[in-house]
Amino acid sequence: GIQYFDPEALFHKEVRFTTLIHKIESRDIVSNIAQTDTFHLSSADRQITFHFSTIDFSPFVRTYYEYKLEGLDPQWIRIVDQHAVRYNTLPPGSYTFKVRVSHDNRNWLDAENEVFIRIATPFYQQWWFILSGLVILLSGALMGFRRLRQRQTEQREMILTEIHQKAIRR
Repeated sequence: GIQYFDPEALFHKEVRFTTLIHKIESRDIVSNIAQTDTFHLSSADRQITFHFSTIDFSPFVRTYYEYKLEGLDPQWIRIVDQHAVRYNTLPPGSYTFKVRVSHDNRNWLDAENEVFIRIATPFYQQWWFILSGLVILLSGALMGFRRLRQRQTEQREMILTEIHQKAIRR
């Protein structure tokens, strides 16, 4: 067969660029990702870096990104020509990391994937630990109160005994 190429057809064809969150790094995890994924991190693993990129064959000079960690960031955060974001000392909880891209800073295209993060709550912030701590604290306070009352009773009895003995001697 005969093949032909019309260069004019390229000028009128819309080229769509794609954005992908492609890597996550933390103390315990270094993982390449290609689709929406979920990660469960320990309570000590609270520093996370997300890497993302755009595949684009257009002649634009700048690439604008906006990212958001739902559950922490109240609104989108804008950066220019940067391909990684680091979060330090994240509190325990569930988060969703999202990215979107633009070349004109007006029209935004969402990334093809999202990353879900779950950071475990430390044991000392768990309900069972707090409850057992309160029980131990209240038990200690109750034992201390009982011991104080016992001493007061013993002292009262000693004073009454002394008074009674002095009264008998007279």
